Amino acid sequence: MSDSGIVIDTTLIAAAVPIESLTLLHDDNVAMWQERIWNVSWVPQRSWHYDGRLVAEPNTMGTSQSLTSSEDISTISRNVRMDAIATKEVRFRAENELEDTEKDLRIANEDGNV
Repeated sequence: MSDSGIVIDTTLIAAAVPIESLTLLHDDNVAMWQERIWNVSWVPQRSWHYDGRLVAEPNTMGTSQSLTSSEDISTISRNVRMDAIATKEVRFRAENELEDTEKDLRIANEDGNV
């Protein structure tokens, strides 16, 4: 599957391939289904409830699985504008950290707008 470029939607594969019909072969990396051999991809737990397309790629982590599936972000990647890179420093805060309430006033004072 990784060589074919096929992208699988998780809900479709769950509906299409009943687990009882699969026969796992070769250390769970290959399966027999409907008289055909299929490569089996490891799906990380973070993707178990992902309701979208998964892409199978060669596993670089050195585990026993030869393929790893991950979320397909090609749609997002195609829409990224490279000229929209942040020009100022980006500061990440804790989710529950409050915004500085005096910040806008300080900026306005510095610009002479107040």
